[in-house]
Amino acid sequence: MALAPKEILPGGKVKCSDCGRLLLVKDRGTTWERCHVCGAIICINDMYYNRVQMKGRYSYYYDAIRVCKKHHNMSSWHQDLSY
Repeated sequence: MALAPKEILPGGKVKCSDCGRLLLVKDRGTTWERCHVCGAIICINDMYYNRVQMKGRYSYYYDAIRVCKKHHNMSSWHQDLSY
């Protein structure tokens, strides 16, 4: 997802949606990323991961997606991983 002009602050910076920390646009992927659910900008300190069950051709597998604090669901990590 590309950055909208209104998201870029003066000096080529963006703001974390959870803590308000200012981050450089060029550091995407190292110090910040977008939430996979809502698309909000989140810094590495406020990044959570949720497990998602995906269906493959022959079986199910699990994938981890980056999410913000609003979409973090701790109970999803306590599910049984056995087949």
